[in-house]
Amino acid sequence: KNSVRLAIMPILLPGYLERPQIVTRSNQITNIRVNDYDRWGEELSSGIERIIAISLAEHGVYASPLRGALPTDAKLRIAIRRFEGTDNGTVILDSVWSVHQEGVLLKSGTFTRTLAFTGGNAEMVNALSALIHDLGTEICCNLL
Repeated sequence: KNSVRLAIMPILLPGYLERPQIVTRSNQITNIRVNDYDRWGEELSSGIERIIAISLAEHGVYASPLRGALPTDAKLRIAIRRFEGTDNGTVILDSVWSVHQEGVLLKSGTFTRTLAFTGGNAEMVNALSALIHDLGTEICCNLL
């Protein structure tokens, strides 16, 4: 079976996430807290691309960040609307995604999910990573 090959376009992040520091919310809506000493291990958009590529590969979809002239079947765009932990021990991912082939929309969807975690920032980051992985699975389920 030929596998699908996707180019992952640069991840679109809201301005409050375009920083090396981990961001949390002290309540569900308004108070964003930038953790000066807790930082992502890599640029957030690159980490999201990496986890999405791993998740897609587990379902037979080859994906890599759009770099150079590697042959691809389609382009995957992901826009993150919310991606953070909260003081009540949950993380949230709110995103939209679309797959385009030669400028034509093939599939699109929204993915919003929360997940509970216990512990500190390491556990929060693991839970956020799990949500990104689940996003990749959701995209695969809609493509295949």
